[in-house]
Amino acid sequence: MTASFTFTGFIIGRRNAKENDIVLSILTKRRGRLVVRAKGLKKILSKRLGILQTGNLIKGQVFAKADFYVLG
Repeated sequence: MTASFTFTGFIIGRRNAKENDIVLSILTKRRGRLVVRAKGLKKILSKRLGILQTGNLIKGQVFAKADFYVLG
């Protein structure tokens, strides 16, 4: 598993993970379907909340943790 990489893709789904986290399913051209965790997304002061909606095209960076990817 690579430590980090950048991607461009569409958000195809989202679900709640913990109190402030959301798990996103992202469809990319090079890597296929990615399941990433967005930390702190549900906080009231989060600037990323409006951008990370289903159907949006995003460009981002992903970091590999123990068993999952974290959106940077």
